[in-house]
Amino acid sequence: MDGSVDTENGRDHEDGEDQSGADTESDVEVMEPRAPAPAVPSIKELMHLNAIRQRLAPEEWQLCEQVVRDMEPEDRYAWRDELLALSADDAVAKIRAAMTGGDS
Repeated sequence: MDGSVDTENGRDHEDGEDQSGADTESDVEVMEPRAPAPAVPSIKELMHLNAIRQRLAPEEWQLCEQVVRDMEPEDRYAWRDELLALSADDAVAKIRAAMTGGDS
């Protein structure tokens, strides 16, 4: 053969190799479905979270930050949503109760 490539199917006329560069089934990695990313907090929600932060003592905030950082993402977002559903004062009470092992 002349070594030219058939542009319709990407095959080399000489040796029959696939020249299209397309992945074959065995080259494709199967991805597990991921949970949708949680919504980014709105400005109003960020302001509410900041109001909660401002009510905590610096050492309480540091501890809270560390605990939240160590949470699994799903738990972190659930905790955020719980705090957003409360007033700032109630959210602070809930955080302080959680830090001391109390109910709230």
